[in-house]
Amino acid sequence: MIMRMQELAAQTGLSKTKIHHYLREGLLPPSQKSARNAALYGQIHVDRLNLIAGLRGAAGGKLSIPQIRTVLANVESGMSRASAVRLAVEGIGPVSAGVSGAGWETAEALASEAGVTLGLVRALEAANLIPDHGNSAYSAGDLLVARACDSLCGSLGVEPSDLTPLLDLIREVGDYSDSLARLYSSQAEAASIDPDGVRIAMRDSIRGFLDALLWRALET
Repeated sequence: MIMRMQELAAQTGLSKTKIHHYLREGLLPPSQKSARNAALYGQIHVDRLNLIAGLRGAAGGKLSIPQIRTVLANVESGMSRASAVRLAVEGIGPVSAGVSGAGWETAEALASEAGVTLGLVRALEAANLIPDHGNSAYSAGDLLVARACDSLCGSLGVEPSDLTPLLDLIREVGDYSDSLARLYSSQAEAASIDPDGVRIAMRDSIRGFLDALLWRALET
């Protein structure tokens, strides 16, 4: 499907000004040129613009253009969209070293990317805070856990094994959050709204709510 800018705008519901802005920011692949040097666009541009629109609604609508650029780079490397959004929100740039597809191939690569010791990664694995991946790659979630635990252990002297009792509780909360997000994304899909964008936004909203509840609980 080949189209001009006016058709692309109609297909995506975005203004031509907004699309040109995304082109200038490097969020879209370059257009093709016709024999008369007119800019032509295809399905890849439609898909990318729909993805960008979904990302603009993620993280409470607070993702900046540089963060969206980071998300797109990580998604293109094979990372899941939810993980890529979380990394961008945490201020972690495009991943590269040791990455193959969805994550880091070795514990050494994960430790290097996270800026922690290999010993900490092994301790997190022993405490089941990072699962034993066997032959599969370490994920973006593993990276976030390693960084967070490094900060906690370094400042308070907490051992990874001390945090294991929290794991089952967090998993229950995570399962419920995912179920709620899937429910609302299914409703969004029925209404022709981007379900992935709704699911990510719902997860972000639930996370913010849980953060608030945790903060209040720790005050009492």
